Parts: sequence; C-alpha cells; structure tokens
Amino acid sequence: MSGSCALQPDKSTGKMHAHFPSDLYPLLAGNCDRTTLRHLTQTSFLMRSAAQPMLFHTHKVMGDRDVEFLRTFPDLTALVRVFQIHAVDPPRGIPLMPKVTNLSWVAPTNDIRRLCSADIALVLMKFPNLQKARFYVDIGYTFTLHQGLRTIAPSVTSLRVGFPHTPPMDIIAAHPANLPNLEELIICEGRPFDVCSFIVDTIGPRAEKLRRLQLPTFCDWNQLCDVLDAVAPTVEQLRLPKFNWLKMGATDALPRNALPALEKFSINISQDHRNDLSEICSRMADLVLNFLAGRHTPALRVVRITVHAATIVRAYKYGSYAWKIFQELRGIHHSIQWQEWIARTLPENVLLEVSVGTKYAQYPKDADALELAIMSASYVVDESRFRIGADI
Repeated sequence: MSGSCALQPDKSTGKMHAHFPSDLYPLLAGNCDRTTLRHLTQTSFLMRSAAQPMLFHTHKVMGDRDVEFLRTFPDLTALVRVFQIHAVDPPRGIPLMPKVTNLSWVAPTNDIRRLCSADIALVLMKFPNLQKARFYVDIGYTFTLHQGLRTIAPSVTSLRVGFPHTPPMDIIAAHPANLPNLEELIICEGRPFDVCSFIVDTIGPRAEKLRRLQLPTFCDWNQLCDVLDAVAPTVEQLRLPKFNWLKMGATDALPRNALPALEKFSINISQDHRNDLSEICSRMADLVLNFLAGRHTPALRVVRITVHAATIVRAYKYGSYAWKIFQELRGIHHSIQWQEWIARTLPENVLLEVSVGTKYAQYPKDADALELAIMSASYVVDESRFRIGADI
C-alpha cells in the first residue's frame, strides 16, 4: 500500500473528499454494512466503484418493485452474483442476468399456487451462467422441475431441491433433465416425496460428474440403497444429516452396486441426544456393517458421526472415565474399548470421526467434562483410526 490521504476534488461531483490509496477503497467497503455502502456510493467516484459491487452482489426479489429496480438501472445487472427470490408467484420481467452464478427460490408461505414448468423455465432462462441453484417451492409434479431445469442444465454444478408445503406427484418426464456438470445434489428437508424415483429416473443416469450427495430424513433404508445404486460410479461423499434409525432395515440381502469412488460417509444424529453412546454405537455398527456388506468400497477412508455433546459427557462419566462403550448382549451389560469396537465395525484403513455437533455448556462443570472427555478419547485411541472434536 502506497500513497497518502489527501483532500482532492472528485471528478464526477467536483466536491472535496478525502482520497486514499487505490488499494484501500475495496478494504474500506468490505468492512461496511449495506446502509453504509449506500452512503459511500454517494461520496466519490473511486468509493462508488468499490462499494457498488459489494452493495449489489446479492439482489433479493420479494415483489414486482424489486424487478423493476433492475430494469430501471440496467447497468447494475452486471454486478449481481447472487439472486434470491422470496415469492410464491414467479417474478415477471427479470432482465438478462449474465453474471449471476447462484440462484435461490424459496416460497415463504403456504399457498395453493403450484409452479408449472413454464414458470420455472421463464425465470431460469434469464440466468445463462448459473452454477448453483436452490429450489424450495411447491410444484404439481416432479417432471415440472425436470423440464424447467433443462433451461440451465449445462452449467449447473450444485442443485438443492425441497418442497416446503405440498409434496409433488411423481410423474417421470419423457425427456429428463440433462445435468452433465452436476457435482452436488442435496435433497432438503420438507414434505416427503419419492426421492428414489426422482434421482434414479431423472438425475442418476445423466449426472456423470456427481460427487456429493445428501439425503433427507424421510429417505428410508430401501430408498437410500436404490439411490446409491443409481449414482454408484461417481459419488465420493454421502451425507445423512438427520438419519432416521427407525427406517433402517435389519439386513440387506440384495446385491448392490460397488461404490468405487466413495471416500466419506457422514451421519448426523445430534438431534437425538437422549440416547446413550452404547445405543448409538450399536446402531452405527448395524448401519455401517449393512451398508458395507453388499458393496465394494475400496476408496472409503472416513466414517463421520455427529453426536450431541451431552452424549459424549454421559459416555465418559458412565465409562468410569475410561472411554468404554457399553453394549447390551443377551441381557448382560458388557463393556468394550474403542479400539475393539472400531476393529469389529470398520475396515482397517477407515478412520472414525466423532464430531461434537451441539455445545454442552449449561454449567461450567459440564463444559469441563466435555473438554476432558474429548482429550481423554484422543489419548486412548490411535489417531489413525479415531478422531474426536468439536471442529473436525
């Protein structure tokens, strides 16, 4: 950074303003809120040049006036990168937005209005270079979304889909969406629908670059297995953020496709903090063993489980501060060490990560116990097979 601050006349307004080194303007603008940024655009040409891209980086549409603003000031369309629609009805008259790479469309209220494929297509065609798309809206049929996505399919790398109020009817499109560059697919929580059919019949066959997959709570064990068969060749990361144990099958005897690229399998059960660690570990073993039993996973390196901090503290205390896992076998309580459980459950080259997902500091002693539990576990088990912490 060079130069010094000096009062100089602004070329566009003729007014005297403090002028800083040119590389300082973006730094100043980057540390301001939106209200301050609006004021800065009225000061000097250099400050306006630095503030405007940050001020209009994200544009939110909640009604016709927000669209009309862009049509009134067409030069601003080149500054928008993130476009957010918070409306049930599709906004009309959106100008071409060539620089937008991230679109979010969320229906904020329950309404009988359901979008049709034309509604979606007319909006999406305004974003020719879209890379990330999130749809949390109600539609009548699943093929509605497929047909609408054909407008932007070649450029999309990340797709998030959910239906907040009414599930769509499952009708397969005659011409499914072609998603050649899709790398991430997230099915959001919301109204249950046939996730398996949606992915198997429309996403899986053509998404040849799909790497990351996240499935919702209402996706049961059979759907999970069928979905993975459809995306088996490419998927590297599988996330189950709110896995429902009740829907897991006891066994899975059906032949399943290999997952040659799968590297990381993540399950989050922190919302169920009432269970003790023995029950969680028993269910984890069932899930992992059933999951791996019928599949070949040569690239698998990490199984990650996110649990509630209270569960960790209880396990540490009830294990006599020795980090044992309690299992109930034929009515008799047995305790085994972490090393033994990991050896029984996971392949030799797989790391178990236990992530503490929820802070547990209601009382100082609880926070201290959590810290000791994490520290103790780190010493007890070889770090090549086991890792625990709040930020891993």
